[in-house]
Amino acid sequence: MDAGHHPLVPEQYKGILKDFAYAISAKDMDEAASWFLDMKDNMLDVNNWKNGITEDISFALTDKHKKVLHRKAHTHDMVQLDPDKYQVGDIWSYTLIDTVEYDYDPDTDYESIGMRIYLPCQEDEGLIYNSECASVTFVCDRRGVNLSATCHVRNLKKVISDNVDNWVNVKDEQWQGLIKSFMG
Repeated sequence: MDAGHHPLVPEQYKGILKDFAYAISAKDMDEAASWFLDMKDNMLDVNNWKNGITEDISFALTDKHKKVLHRKAHTHDMVQLDPDKYQVGDIWSYTLIDTVEYDYDPDTDYESIGMRIYLPCQEDEGLIYNSECASVTFVCDRRGVNLSATCHVRNLKKVISDNVDNWVNVKDEQWQGLIKSFMG
């Protein structure tokens, strides 16, 4: 499956669209399987994402009550961008992990794990998180001995609020560094 057309990647409606990829090949199936497990663990370890980014930006995994979690990411957790800059109650700096999904097809020796994150949209009834909001989707996959990590930014608008605008300001090399760090 082409990672750009992975089922977790939302459609592009308007705003910024960006795709980033990093790929490697393992020397054998054992190394590829081990590498994939490391990729999965690194992608789900949101509190350590800053290790893959060279500039001053960080992330924190939180629950819906904005309490920092010290575990791997799950569906419906939140990701806070730059927790040292924003106060706990600043709802615009929080994003929703809409889905964490694993897939394995033994017939094609393909496995993948993806995480789709929605940024908040403002609606009359308050903040919402859905497919028409901006999103960042990460996909790590293994096809035989070939491994890749990808990042897909969709529908990102230049100005949502001062804080969400920081997701716009994540530089291309930072996204690339982050997915490369998933490889370990």
